[in-house]
Amino acid sequence: ISGPVDSARKALQSVSQQLLENPPRERDTFPAGKSSFLATHPLGPVPHSEVPPPIGYHSSAQGPRHAFGLHDGNDFFPSASPSVSMFHDPARSSRVNSPPDILSFRLLCTNEKVGGVIGKGGSIVRNIHSETGADIKILDAVQDTDDRVIAISAPV
Repeated sequence: ISGPVDSARKALQSVSQQLLENPPRERDTFPAGKSSFLATHPLGPVPHSEVPPPIGYHSSAQGPRHAFGLHDGNDFFPSASPSVSMFHDPARSSRVNSPPDILSFRLLCTNEKVGGVIGKGGSIVRNIHSETGADIKILDAVQDTDDRVIAISAPV
């Protein structure tokens, strides 16, 4: 989803609403007996076979990833600079093991609700990290909005 902030926000809210109203049919993708935050979350786990890769997904089959951050070739957040940059250097790749592919995506969350993502003292973020290995970062507020960007990334 890209475009002016207000349009993108409306589109994200619409997509989120559709996801809430139409949860996946298969919910049990975790091994039996494993207690997981994701397995007990109201939305439940999403089976990989039913969901296309999220925006920002990159696999090694697509070739090297040149850069990713708060904007990927568009001016969705023109005032923000990329949070992370990765450049492919063939000479470096031949000398050192290549870093793992990273699955990353970003979500917009209103400032007033970001505490529900973080949890008391960061408990929800820590719990998700310990169970999945994913890094979750709450970035600074998007300029001229009441939104925060939640960046989620993990090795593929």
